[in-house]
Amino acid sequence: MKTQGKNVAGPAVERLKPERVQEELTFRRPVRSREVRERLSGLPGWKAVSRSRSIRKVRKFADPQDAAAYAAFAVQVAAGRSPALQIAVSGGQVAVTLHGRPDRGITGALLDLATELG
Repeated sequence: MKTQGKNVAGPAVERLKPERVQEELTFRRPVRSREVRERLSGLPGWKAVSRSRSIRKVRKFADPQDAAAYAAFAVQVAAGRSPALQIAVSGGQVAVTLHGRPDRGITGALLDLATELG
């Protein structure tokens, strides 16, 4: 690119560090069922949905408004991420289900999202 007879370099290319590339790869692979059980044991209330590639948690709140606020929080946290989020709100109860993709199942990213949701 030239500007008034001078050469101007284009945008700088950012190189990824090998460890960043490796981290990205680890999130994409399916997590083995043993690893899923181990991670879920450290996530109070989260359970694998039988015959599915999903995990679920039901939370009870004393006030329906608190339940609605938590549901809104869950939607905001999950926005733009690959795991599909399903929420059911009934009175003071919120059921959150995180669905893994059929080709990947339950991934590290899905379990990380469950950790953030509490």
